[in-house]
Amino acid sequence: MNYIKEFEIYLKEKSNKTRNTIEAYVCAIKDFKNFMINATIDGFVPNEVIELDVRQYKGHLLTVKKQSPQTINQKLSSIVLFFEFLIARGLIKNNPAKNVKKVKVQNNNKAPKVLEKNELYRLRREFYKSKDNKVIMIFELLYNTGIRVSELCNIELDDLKITDRKGTLIIRRGKGEKYRGKESHKFLSSSKTFFRE
Repeated sequence: MNYIKEFEIYLKEKSNKTRNTIEAYVCAIKDFKNFMINATIDGFVPNEVIELDVRQYKGHLLTVKKQSPQTINQKLSSIVLFFEFLIARGLIKNNPAKNVKKVKVQNNNKAPKVLEKNELYRLRREFYKSKDNKVIMIFELLYNTGIRVSELCNIELDDLKITDRKGTLIIRRGKGEKYRGKESHKFLSSSKTFFRE
């Protein structure tokens, strides 16, 4: 039985979703199927998919394919709906995707806690006294973007998006699995060389 084709027919006949939405849902399930074929020994057998598989797929989309939270969340919604369809048809008993949390996007409007100016100056001065460019760059990156040390350790070169007008640093797996972007043009423009090293 071609479960994906049956799912597509069901969406066309029974749902009020647009053609583009249906295509996106079907595409998401095919992508998940390909992931399962490449990642597991079993391949894609819907009644053998477990929650861990869906979580692993979410992580793959986030860190390997580097897709946006909106795209990942749409794919997760498609997978949930697909397994609900299979449950309704009596083909499986449980939905392995229903408890997988969507990617959260952090609200950047919260004001961070900051050091007093004189405290910051003293701290910054200590780093500059070291004359170690890497140490200075790490401090400046933490200070100018407000990222966490654990996030700094996971930055890859293609997480930096630099244009003539702005620089953005993408944090793909922040605290609480949140995805966010940090803007700091002046500093990020000069830091790209450091990340190549």
